[in-house]
Amino acid sequence: MSSGSRWQYAVASIGMFNAQSRMATVLGSLGAQGFELVTVYDKASNWFAGMEKGFMLFKREVPGGSEPDGAWCVTVNEAGELVQPGADRYGDPEGQAW
Repeated sequence: MSSGSRWQYAVASIGMFNAQSRMATVLGSLGAQGFELVTVYDKASNWFAGMEKGFMLFKREVPGGSEPDGAWCVTVNEAGELVQPGADRYGDPEGQAW
């Protein structure tokens, strides 16, 4: 990892039912899109709405001089697809990456 690396993050709910199946689907889908697993938080979380049974956090590097494919922080639906947040939820009023 070089200094000054920038990362796009994705958060996926582990879910209450079929957690192993959901985790396998999300790992495969996001891995194919260049994301790597950062951590699995398997406890109840109040960090993210809808993540009451835990979540998986992913990241992928965004090369210097370019922007990520979508928002800097996205969520993942049950099919393993990226869901772009509404501007009011993750928007950066100063236009800076975070």
